[in-house]
Amino acid sequence: MLTHAKIKGLKPKDRPYRVAHDRGLCIEVRPTGRKFWRWRFRLNGKAQMANLGRFPEVSREDAETERDRLRLALKAGEDPRHQPRAKPSPTLETVVEDWLELQDVAPATAAKNKWLMGYLTPKLGKRPIASITSKELLDVLREISADKRETAQRLKIKCGQVWQHAMFEEYVEADITKPLKRKLKAPEVKHHGTITEPKKLGKLLRAIDQYDGQFVTVSAMKLTPILFQRPGEIRHATWDQIHWDKAEWRFTSQKTGKPHIVPLSKQAMVILRKLYAVTGRGDYIFPATRKGRPLSNNSINAAFRRMGWNDVTAHGFRACARTLLDEELGFPVKVIEMQLGHQVRDVHGRAYNRTTFLPERKAMMQAWSDYLDTLKD
Repeated sequence: MLTHAKIKGLKPKDRPYRVAHDRGLCIEVRPTGRKFWRWRFRLNGKAQMANLGRFPEVSREDAETERDRLRLALKAGEDPRHQPRAKPSPTLETVVEDWLELQDVAPATAAKNKWLMGYLTPKLGKRPIASITSKELLDVLREISADKRETAQRLKIKCGQVWQHAMFEEYVEADITKPLKRKLKAPEVKHHGTITEPKKLGKLLRAIDQYDGQFVTVSAMKLTPILFQRPGEIRHATWDQIHWDKAEWRFTSQKTGKPHIVPLSKQAMVILRKLYAVTGRGDYIFPATRKGRPLSNNSINAAFRRMGWNDVTAHGFRACARTLLDEELGFPVKVIEMQLGHQVRDVHGRAYNRTTFLPERKAMMQAWSDYLDTLKD
């Protein structure tokens, strides 16, 4: 039997775990330390689980009372999951916290989800989630959409996931975001500035070589088209991720949370060796002038604008490489997609691992660097 003191003393572990209390009632401890009452029961011979609320908001005594009420409903032949809750539904803020905690996503995605929800919880967070209507949610989204259409659209999608989670936990009976389809103005489509014309790309590469900017920024500008990885991953690259003996850059993707390998061409290695002589004592390959931080997310794009190339962005080199490696150099699309860090599946629907096509990718990355030199010359 669990006491209030014992429950408070339960420590979080790497994975959620449950501690039994009495007659199917148990406490679930999450890795974050949050605790939830669960009741195990069998319905039509199948094991089921009901959520009775979060501790300490729901005390042991309250959880026992709710369990006993649901047990009586079960004995009467009713489905406990369809019984009206004896206590008010949790607030939207509580449900959002629970949903954020359960997301198995990369740290960057988790931070973005939390940031998005920061637009919603100040408006409706203190309200019981079951009391919020589609119209009230739409009013908040439209207020956001007045200045930030894309943010409002993304938030609506995330709200759908929150309400689906609330339905699963039996806090609400329906997803109130369903009626909101096409109720918001569509965001203006913005494409990352990119170049897919070989001659124009060669002109840009010559301009980068001639650009009189800070050494670290210019080096990042030179490596970005060679590596064609996500700008954030390049900016946050650290020296311990460089495997000099294998000529590889190995890191965990900020976007997918998956390990990734980038074979380094001879040209990339030359640039990195010059950089190491300057920044090798620190952690970041491309450090900012402010100690302990990587190059800012706008440094490269701002440099392109100073050069007069206003239609070019660092992210655009991904589409550039994707197009030219396929159309000009004839490499297989699945090899290109693997090197871009996209998830590629085999004929059975299974995702390839990071080492798949590695010899082909090494050859492709060297051919790509040689091709860029040809365009530049």
